[in-house]
Amino acid sequence: SPRPLTFVWGSRTHPALDANLSTEVSSSLSLRGASLEADATYTFSVYGVTFLGAVTDAVLHSLTIRSAPPPLLAINMPASPYLRTATTWINAQATYSACASDTASSLTYTWEVSVGAAYSEANVILSGSSEEMRLP
Repeated sequence: SPRPLTFVWGSRTHPALDANLSTEVSSSLSLRGASLEADATYTFSVYGVTFLGAVTDAVLHSLTIRSAPPPLLAINMPASPYLRTATTWINAQATYSACASDTASSLTYTWEVSVGAAYSEANVILSGSSEEMRLP
């Protein structure tokens, strides 16, 4: 049976965290949220080492910690078909985390409808800035 890899973890953006991760050798990493600074981005790296000393390619992953989680946004639209002769209303609903101190009144909305499959600011044909938007 093959021998398991030993993993080498690090943080290229935070030297103190990098020093703490130097003792980790398993394939998964668990960190307490309180050990990370709010409103900071951490870049983690990990690579594997075989028992013969061969090294895998490193994998990088960035993680941004927020002081408050962003709200979850649901966009509500009526069922199709959508007809040119009928007005369609769409709206958004924000759901906040139980630990968030934000309220719905602090949220601002920006809607943009563009022509084509890929978004392009040059192709915006309709915009709005409230919780609800009318598509004529």
